[in-house]
Amino acid sequence: QTWYIGLATSPDGNLWTKHPSSPALTKGAAGTWDAALVIGVRVTVKNGTYYMVYSGSSVSGRPYNEVGLATSPDGIHWEKSGANPVIGGSPLGQGSLDYGPVGIEYNDGMFYLVLSVNKNGAGPSYNLATSPDGVSWSLYAGNPIVTMGNAGTWSAASIGGGTLRYAAGKYRLWYCGEDYSGTWRMGLATSDPETQGIFWQQTGGPLATQDVRILTSNSQGTLFAGTWTAGEVYKTTNDGGT
Repeated sequence: QTWYIGLATSPDGNLWTKHPSSPALTKGAAGTWDAALVIGVRVTVKNGTYYMVYSGSSVSGRPYNEVGLATSPDGIHWEKSGANPVIGGSPLGQGSLDYGPVGIEYNDGMFYLVLSVNKNGAGPSYNLATSPDGVSWSLYAGNPIVTMGNAGTWSAASIGGGTLRYAAGKYRLWYCGEDYSGTWRMGLATSDPETQGIFWQQTGGPLATQDVRILTSNSQGTLFAGTWTAGEVYKTTNDGGT
Protein backbone atom coordinates (compact mmCIF):
# COMPACT_ATOMS: atom_id res chain seq x y z
CA GLN A 1 0.00 0.00 0.00
CA THR A 2 1.39 3.38 -1.06
CA TRP A 3 0.18 6.75 0.23
CA TYR A 4 0.39 9.98 -1.76
CA ILE A 5 -1.07 13.48 -1.39
CA GLY A 6 -3.50 14.41 -4.13
CA LEU A 7 -5.11 17.61 -5.37
CA ALA A 8 -8.75 18.23 -6.26
CA THR A 9 -10.55 21.45 -7.15
CA SER A 10 -14.12 22.63 -6.74
CA PRO A 11 -16.12 25.72 -7.77
CA ASP A 12 -18.43 25.48 -4.76
CA GLY A 13 -16.85 23.23 -2.12
CA ASN A 14 -19.39 20.46 -2.79
CA LEU A 15 -18.48 18.89 -6.14
CA TRP A 16 -14.80 18.05 -6.55
CA THR A 17 -12.66 17.04 -9.53
CA LYS A 18 -9.25 15.43 -9.28
CA HIS A 19 -6.61 17.71 -10.74
CA PRO A 20 -4.63 16.20 -13.65
CA SER A 21 -1.39 17.03 -11.85
CA SER A 22 -2.21 14.63 -8.99
CA PRO A 23 -0.51 13.36 -6.99
CA ALA A 24 0.64 16.76 -5.75
CA LEU A 25 3.21 15.25 -3.41
CA THR A 26 4.81 11.81 -3.43
CA LYS A 27 6.90 9.85 -0.97
CA GLY A 28 10.64 10.44 -0.90
CA ALA A 29 13.41 8.43 -2.46
CA ALA A 30 14.75 5.33 -0.72
CA GLY A 31 16.67 6.20 2.42
CA THR A 32 14.97 9.56 3.00
CA TRP A 33 12.84 10.47 6.01
CA ASP A 34 9.53 10.16 4.08
CA ALA A 35 10.45 7.20 1.87
CA ALA A 36 7.52 5.05 3.08
CA LEU A 37 4.55 7.43 3.01
CA VAL A 38 3.24 11.00 2.96
CA ILE A 39 -0.18 11.71 4.53
CA GLY A 40 -2.12 14.10 6.75
CA VAL A 41 -1.75 17.33 4.79
CA ARG A 42 -2.75 20.79 6.03
CA VAL A 43 -2.29 24.00 3.99
CA THR A 44 -2.21 27.74 4.67
CA VAL A 45 -1.18 30.81 2.64
CA LYS A 46 1.48 33.44 3.39
CA ASN A 47 1.89 36.40 1.03
CA GLY A 48 0.55 34.44 -1.94
CA THR A 49 2.66 31.33 -1.30
CA TYR A 50 1.03 28.07 -0.23
CA TYR A 51 2.60 26.29 2.75
CA MET A 52 1.84 22.60 3.21
CA VAL A 53 2.68 20.63 6.34
CA TYR A 54 2.35 16.86 6.14
CA SER A 55 3.24 13.64 7.92
CA GLY A 56 5.90 11.35 6.58
CA SER A 57 7.66 8.18 7.65
CA SER A 58 10.71 6.26 6.51
CA VAL A 59 9.29 2.91 7.62
CA SER A 60 6.12 1.22 6.37
CA GLY A 61 3.59 0.37 9.05
CA ARG A 62 3.87 3.89 10.52
CA PRO A 63 5.64 3.20 13.83
CA TYR A 64 6.11 6.95 14.00
CA ASN A 65 5.61 9.99 11.78
CA GLU A 66 7.51 13.24 11.42
CA VAL A 67 6.34 16.51 9.88
CA GLY A 68 7.56 17.96 6.60
CA LEU A 69 7.06 21.26 4.79
CA ALA A 70 6.40 21.90 1.11
CA THR A 71 5.68 25.21 -0.63
CA SER A 72 3.94 26.17 -3.85
CA PRO A 73 3.32 29.37 -5.82
CA ASP A 74 -0.01 28.10 -7.17
CA GLY A 75 -1.21 25.16 -5.05
CA ILE A 76 -0.40 22.78 -7.90
CA HIS A 77 3.38 22.54 -8.17
CA TRP A 78 5.01 21.75 -4.82
CA GLU A 79 8.60 21.70 -3.62
CA LYS A 80 9.67 19.97 -0.43
CA SER A 81 11.79 21.96 2.00
CA GLY A 82 15.47 21.10 2.18
CA ALA A 83 15.16 21.38 5.97
CA ASN A 84 12.74 18.43 6.22
CA PRO A 85 11.64 17.01 8.51
CA VAL A 86 10.89 20.33 10.17
CA ILE A 87 9.44 18.52 13.21
CA GLY A 88 10.69 15.05 14.02
CA GLY A 89 12.41 12.79 16.52
CA SER A 90 12.23 14.78 19.75
CA PRO A 91 13.09 18.37 18.73
CA LEU A 92 10.35 19.70 20.99
CA GLY A 93 11.71 17.86 24.00
CA GLN A 94 8.98 15.26 24.44
CA GLY A 95 10.74 11.96 23.89
CA SER A 96 9.55 9.26 21.47
CA LEU A 97 6.71 10.78 19.48
CA ASP A 98 4.31 10.30 16.58
CA TYR A 99 3.49 13.69 15.06
CA GLY A 100 0.56 14.57 12.80
CA PRO A 101 -0.62 18.00 11.59
CA VAL A 102 -4.16 18.86 12.70
CA GLY A 103 -4.47 22.46 11.52
CA ILE A 104 -2.31 25.39 10.46
CA GLU A 105 -2.93 29.12 10.13
CA TYR A 106 -0.70 32.07 9.24
CA ASN A 107 -1.57 35.24 11.10
CA ASP A 108 0.25 38.42 12.10
CA GLY A 109 3.67 37.23 10.93
CA MET A 110 3.52 33.80 12.56
CA PHE A 111 2.52 30.26 11.62
CA TYR A 112 0.33 28.51 14.19
CA LEU A 113 0.40 24.71 13.90
CA VAL A 114 -1.72 22.31 15.93
CA LEU A 115 -0.09 18.88 16.14
CA SER A 116 -1.45 15.55 17.24
CA VAL A 117 1.27 14.17 19.48
CA ASN A 118 1.29 10.56 20.65
CA LYS A 119 4.03 10.07 23.20
CA ASN A 120 5.27 6.51 23.56
CA GLY A 121 1.89 5.17 22.42
CA ALA A 122 0.03 6.71 25.37
CA GLY A 123 -2.71 8.22 23.21
CA PRO A 124 -3.00 11.50 21.33
CA SER A 125 -3.05 15.03 22.66
CA TYR A 126 -3.08 18.25 20.64
CA ASN A 127 -0.12 20.58 20.98
CA LEU A 128 0.52 24.05 19.57
CA ALA A 129 3.77 25.08 17.87
CA THR A 130 4.64 28.42 16.28
CA SER A 131 7.11 29.47 13.61
CA PRO A 132 8.02 32.68 11.77
CA ASP A 133 9.06 30.81 8.61
CA GLY A 134 7.49 27.32 8.65
CA VAL A 135 10.90 25.73 9.23
CA SER A 136 11.96 26.54 12.79
CA TRP A 137 9.25 25.68 15.32
CA SER A 138 8.78 26.47 19.01
CA LEU A 139 6.49 24.58 21.34
CA TYR A 140 3.84 26.52 23.28
CA ALA A 141 4.54 26.40 27.02
CA GLY A 142 0.89 25.75 27.86
CA ASN A 143 0.62 22.47 25.93
CA PRO A 144 -1.34 20.33 25.54
CA ILE A 145 -4.18 22.55 24.33
CA VAL A 146 -6.65 19.67 23.79
CA THR A 147 -6.64 16.28 25.50
CA MET A 148 -8.73 13.13 25.50
CA GLY A 149 -11.72 13.26 27.82
CA ASN A 150 -12.17 11.57 31.17
CA ALA A 151 -13.58 8.04 31.38
CA GLY A 152 -17.18 7.90 30.22
CA THR A 153 -17.10 11.13 28.21
CA TRP A 154 -17.60 11.59 24.47
CA SER A 155 -13.83 11.79 23.75
CA ALA A 156 -12.49 9.33 26.32
CA ALA A 157 -11.18 6.78 23.82
CA SER A 158 -9.37 9.05 21.38
CA ILE A 159 -9.24 12.37 19.55
CA GLY A 160 -8.41 12.70 15.88
CA GLY A 161 -8.58 14.95 12.86
CA GLY A 162 -9.41 18.60 12.95
CA THR A 163 -9.09 21.99 11.38
CA LEU A 164 -7.85 25.36 12.67
CA ARG A 165 -9.18 28.76 11.62
CA TYR A 166 -8.63 32.35 12.72
CA ALA A 167 -11.46 34.84 12.29
CA ALA A 168 -12.79 37.90 14.13
CA GLY A 169 -9.88 37.89 16.58
CA LYS A 170 -10.33 34.29 17.70
CA TYR A 171 -8.76 30.93 16.88
CA ARG A 172 -11.19 28.03 16.57
CA LEU A 173 -10.10 24.40 16.51
CA TRP A 174 -12.74 21.89 15.45
CA TYR A 175 -11.81 18.28 16.13
CA CYS A 176 -13.32 14.82 16.55
CA GLY A 177 -13.50 12.67 19.66
CA GLU A 178 -14.29 8.98 20.08
CA ASP A 179 -16.08 7.33 22.98
CA TYR A 180 -15.69 3.72 24.08
CA SER A 181 -18.54 2.58 21.81
CA GLY A 182 -16.57 3.67 18.74
CA THR A 183 -18.75 6.70 17.99
CA TRP A 184 -16.99 9.85 16.81
CA ARG A 185 -18.35 13.31 17.60
CA MET A 186 -17.29 16.87 16.84
CA GLY A 187 -15.80 19.19 19.45
CA LEU A 188 -14.55 22.77 19.56
CA ALA A 189 -11.71 24.52 21.35
CA THR A 190 -11.23 28.28 21.14
CA SER A 191 -8.53 30.83 21.88
CA ASP A 192 -8.89 34.61 22.02
CA PRO A 193 -5.30 35.92 21.93
CA GLU A 194 -6.32 39.58 22.02
CA THR A 195 -7.95 39.28 25.44
CA GLN A 196 -6.49 36.10 26.92
CA GLY A 197 -3.17 35.50 25.25
CA ILE A 198 -2.83 32.04 23.71
CA PHE A 199 -5.24 30.27 26.00
CA TRP A 200 -7.40 27.40 24.80
CA GLN A 201 -10.80 26.46 26.16
CA GLN A 202 -12.43 23.16 25.24
CA THR A 203 -16.21 23.11 25.08
CA GLY A 204 -17.84 20.95 27.73
CA GLY A 205 -19.43 18.56 25.25
CA PRO A 206 -19.64 17.73 21.57
CA LEU A 207 -21.16 20.19 19.10
CA ALA A 208 -22.74 17.32 17.18
CA THR A 209 -23.87 14.09 18.79
CA GLN A 210 -23.91 11.91 15.68
CA ASP A 211 -21.00 9.97 14.22
CA VAL A 212 -18.99 12.65 12.36
CA ARG A 213 -15.79 13.13 10.41
CA ILE A 214 -14.16 16.42 9.47
CA LEU A 215 -13.97 16.71 5.70
CA THR A 216 -12.38 20.05 4.92
CA SER A 217 -12.42 23.75 5.71
CA ASN A 218 -11.81 27.13 4.14
CA SER A 219 -12.22 30.79 5.04
CA GLN A 220 -16.00 30.38 5.17
CA GLY A 221 -16.18 27.47 7.59
CA THR A 222 -15.72 23.73 8.06
CA LEU A 223 -17.51 20.80 6.46
CA PHE A 224 -18.41 17.65 8.38
CA ALA A 225 -19.97 14.42 7.16
CA GLY A 226 -22.01 12.16 9.41
CA THR A 227 -23.77 8.82 9.39
CA TRP A 228 -27.10 10.25 10.56
CA THR A 229 -28.25 10.52 6.90
CA ALA A 230 -26.41 8.83 4.08
CA GLY A 231 -24.26 11.35 2.26
CA GLU A 232 -25.40 14.28 4.39
CA VAL A 233 -22.92 17.08 4.95
CA TYR A 234 -23.01 19.68 7.71
CA LYS A 235 -21.19 22.99 7.73
CA THR A 236 -20.10 25.08 10.68
CA THR A 237 -19.30 28.74 10.13
CA ASN A 238 -16.20 30.43 11.50
CA ASP A 239 -18.19 31.90 14.38
CA GLY A 240 -18.92 28.38 15.64
CA GLY A 241 -22.50 28.22 14.36
CA THR A 242 -23.90 25.38 12.27
